[in-house]
Amino acid sequence: MLYLIDSSARNSSGHNLEYLLRISKAVKHPFLILGNKELRPDENSNYRPTFEFATWDFGRFGFHRNKLRPKKAKESKTLRASRSLIITEALIEKLAQMLGRFVGSYLLLIVRYSKQSRCFHRDLNKGLSDIKPGSSILISTTNTRELVAIYQWAKYFPSQEYPISIILRRPLLDLRSYFEVPLILFDAIIYISAIRALGNKIRFFADTPGLAALLSDRILEPIRQIPALGFDLEINIPKGPQKIAIAPNSRTETRFSAQYLTSIPELFDAKDINLDSKSYRKLLMTTKSIVLPYDPLRYRTRSSGIFAEALTLGILAIVPTGTSLSRELSKMNSQVLPIPDYIVDLAVGDQMELSQFCHEDVIITLSGNFLGPFLLEITDGDENTRMSIHDFFESDCLDSFIIRPTEHTLMSFKVAYMSFRRAGKLNIKVNKVTNSLFGIPYLEEEVRKASEISKLVSFSPRYQDQISEHTPKTICRYLGF
Repeated sequence: MLYLIDSSARNSSGHNLEYLLRISKAVKHPFLILGNKELRPDENSNYRPTFEFATWDFGRFGFHRNKLRPKKAKESKTLRASRSLIITEALIEKLAQMLGRFVGSYLLLIVRYSKQSRCFHRDLNKGLSDIKPGSSILISTTNTRELVAIYQWAKYFPSQEYPISIILRRPLLDLRSYFEVPLILFDAIIYISAIRALGNKIRFFADTPGLAALLSDRILEPIRQIPALGFDLEINIPKGPQKIAIAPNSRTETRFSAQYLTSIPELFDAKDINLDSKSYRKLLMTTKSIVLPYDPLRYRTRSSGIFAEALTLGILAIVPTGTSLSRELSKMNSQVLPIPDYIVDLAVGDQMELSQFCHEDVIITLSGNFLGPFLLEITDGDENTRMSIHDFFESDCLDSFIIRPTEHTLMSFKVAYMSFRRAGKLNIKVNKVTNSLFGIPYLEEEVRKASEISKLVSFSPRYQDQISEHTPKTICRYLGF
């Protein structure tokens, strides 16, 4: 028996329940889904409504319950890419890593008495009270209070008899205001301490390479990486009109939609529609490309189920640069791009002109001999200045974006966190846009330009082995099911 656990799994909750159902179908073993109390067992005998509260019912820091769910997602404020943000995040991570060794166990004792931790612990015990011998358990969570509850539960649960896996989907930090620094630090200490305490009892997975590498480095415990879950592989060539779709606007992280996406006249606007699974897949199957207007600072290590689903269906994903999504696309695109038209290495403080590619659509691909975040500044004379943060979590990291330079466009390598300790070089390759890619990473404010380019680009049919990493069968193999 496979027990699939997610406190946010509801019949109408989109990816939470859908994710578990795809896993269960790929495993082809008896399964039981332990979801939210709103899960309706009359629709499926394998549903067990278990948890009183969903993951974010108490907000980000566990102080309040969201009694009224908004009908429409609101755009939320976020910080801008800057040197101070890079330094602040690096200091918080280091402090959390150090303080976790000294006060982590005490904070776990305190947080265990929070209402969300107590209720999750109670419900988890109740849901698994009749667990069958030889069963496996898969828990999906993005919440520190739930991790603390799992830690308390695992103390007395015979984990050696029941293999337990946890998929982590939340970043170590989610800094949205400098006023939040004390709360973010507290939350990061709990997050690190809970994973350390559970390390010898539970297998941890993260669903992006960046998150797995970052957590492994900060926690000093190996975190395995699995790809984000998509559909079964079905490279699709849409018939009829070639639509551009936007991801359903169910998250506050899609802060660019109102300002930039409304100016795309061809956009097939599904952002305010609550689609069931069949309708959602039907929409995707008639779509050539899909815009994922996530906030790049919040998706530097987060995954996207819609992105994985688009890849497995052969749909061009239009994503912001500086995210886990753009890094994956950059690796895939690098295999189909021709020999670069221009290559240069920049040291911190150096800049390069792009006037030689004036008014041409080019792909800028970034790589480096250092690890950590860095800042790029792109200026078009005195008219426009854009900043973007990129992260190199592994030695083979790539990131990229599409740009149409003017005769005044300059790109500067402003700062890298690692440059405080040793000099690093940023390698830049410039390619003209080809007619076959896997997706299009765009700079902030240039989603319209990226959507126009997508009309001239088709999804590459090559290297399907990489795309198949996102299929349910492959995910189950990673998890050992």
